[in-house]
Amino acid sequence: MKYIPNLIPENAKVIPEYFVSGHTTDQTSFAKKFLTTAGVVFLYMLALGSIPHPPLAILFFIMSTGLLLPVHRWLERKLHFTFTSIIKAAVYSLLLIPSFILIVNSADDIKAGGKPAVVEASEKQPAEKQADPQKDPAQAQAQHLLMVQDSIRKDSLSKDLVLLNNPEKIANISFDEIDKRYDHAIALATSPEEKAQVDRAVEQARTASVSRLMKSKKYNDALNILTVLMIDHPNDVSMLYQRALCYDKLGDDEEAVKDLRKAMELGSAEANTLHEKINPEIKKVTGYVTRCCDGSISYSTGRGTCSHHGGVCGREPEYETSRKYE
Repeated sequence: MKYIPNLIPENAKVIPEYFVSGHTTDQTSFAKKFLTTAGVVFLYMLALGSIPHPPLAILFFIMSTGLLLPVHRWLERKLHFTFTSIIKAAVYSLLLIPSFILIVNSADDIKAGGKPAVVEASEKQPAEKQADPQKDPAQAQAQHLLMVQDSIRKDSLSKDLVLLNNPEKIANISFDEIDKRYDHAIALATSPEEKAQVDRAVEQARTASVSRLMKSKKYNDALNILTVLMIDHPNDVSMLYQRALCYDKLGDDEEAVKDLRKAMELGSAEANTLHEKINPEIKKVTGYVTRCCDGSISYSTGRGTCSHHGGVCGREPEYETSRKYE
């Protein structure tokens, strides 16, 4: 059977490339299918590997999909043209240009230590949610409620501190009321700085309360308060002196002397003055000595006393000193 070329008109061919001059090209068709399949697989692999870079992954996916035969036919039907090898080469040549640019940019980002946009966006998303609570109304409402509660707490604490630091107001409230204010304020204090402020303010308030009681001659009440305060401040010179005054006013000089001696050891001059008043030194004559005129003394009383020291100039007593509370 003889092959007659161009028997079927060009516009009537179902598959224009089916008939060629010479003989059929099965080997050529198989090679093209193999290369096309390999290209599709290769481009799909590139698309999967480029997922961290979405534009590059999308471009590789389009290129790989465009090589599939069903896609060829669908495009030819929709666009009414023949997808020839020349058109394929031109299209893929144009697509290679942006793909090359995207590959270069991605490589530069990796060298610079940057992260792909998808990864960076996924890392930023939790932080953005945390930094912008307005996107979550429940969270925003909870944060607002906490802020209001903290503001109320600080206002209450400030009022307690103002009262405790005001000597005029402290003078008009009892020691028990000061303790109640302290309990209320220390419960409101949350930070170490706030707790330290409360402790200082209450200590000053209690000291002012003691001074007020002593001016009012309520020494027993002042003594009780000082005894409580000195549990935490056993070496406070001022408290030791004030408690000694209370003991003295209440007639307990022995306890007063104990506090005064401790205050004296800590360097209190006023404690020394009060100690000399409450527990003065007692002198008792234990005998007499002869004072010679050259300043020396002699215990002899007979003739010839101080004969080698310029003679006798007088007799002087000798004392033994003691205190009532040793």
